[in-house]
Amino acid sequence: MRSNARRGYTLIEVALALALAALVVETSARLLDQIHDEDQRIRRDAAALTREGTTRLWLDDALAHAVTSTDTTRGFRGDEHAAEFDTRCRTNRGWSLPCRAALVIDSVRDSAVLYLRDTLGSLSPLLRRLGPARFLYFDPARVDSSWTSRWQSAATIPAAIAVAGARDTLFIPIGLSR
Repeated sequence: MRSNARRGYTLIEVALALALAALVVETSARLLDQIHDEDQRIRRDAAALTREGTTRLWLDDALAHAVTSTDTTRGFRGDEHAAEFDTRCRTNRGWSLPCRAALVIDSVRDSAVLYLRDTLGSLSPLLRRLGPARFLYFDPARVDSSWTSRWQSAATIPAAIAVAGARDTLFIPIGLSR
């Protein structure tokens, strides 16, 4: 006796299974793309934070070790847009060597960026501000103990630098005044 029981699947069942499998594959691919994009964003953010933290650490260290010079051509010089000074720079091996460093403000109409330039000439952005900014230098030896927009002396260094912006001011102590 023959049985009329069906063996196998109908064409509709196979098509439905394939469509469901394609949907699962497509959803998985999108999920993996999102995970990859998020991973890349996290890596970029981590690199930026590391770079910013390292640069700020270098800035604090460089300003803490700013020194006067017996060479009149290598003294602390600064105006509203840049400050150049002798200091000690860290090497990759952990010790520090004498070097020349500069802080530079690049101002445009609606923003300003503070850069750190090392002895190799590379510029590292330190901070961004809305609106224009300029450097001011504090001289406690002056009678009025005021801030000035220029500094040029091999014998002395200012007690502090200010990055004066339209909305706020960042004060950075220098050398022994820290």
